[in-house]
Amino acid sequence: MHDQPAETFSQLDTSSLVDKVETQLVQLLVDRKLKVGDSIPPEIELSKALGVSRTVTREALLRLRMMGLIETKKKKGSVITSPDIFEIMSKSMNPHILDQNTLKEIFELRLVLEIGMADLLFRGSRLRILKI
Repeated sequence: MHDQPAETFSQLDTSSLVDKVETQLVQLLVDRKLKVGDSIPPEIELSKALGVSRTVTREALLRLRMMGLIETKKKKGSVITSPDIFEIMSKSMNPHILDQNTLKEIFELRLVLEIGMADLLFRGSRLRILKI
């Protein structure tokens, strides 16, 4: 047997072009410091700036819409919105379609939140009692 030097490989980027454009669009919103109600550039302008087809841009924008980050308004185009996290979660939190591990993680998250809330409520009531 010959000892061969170990080759080093870097991990390949397996994200799709739509994934990359989605990430770049979110970064664009952050970089431009856009706020709720601000318009984002039109689809064709975004496509040219990113060097991708309108189909790819459209799919990435659709993802942002589904996340509740943008919405389409008449005569204004796509605008930044404040996502309704509870509505988004309620659409995907059907216990009949989630696996056991996911349900366990959700339960653990709920416990952490409830314990944290109980502590916060306890401190608040203690402060109110001390002020009386």
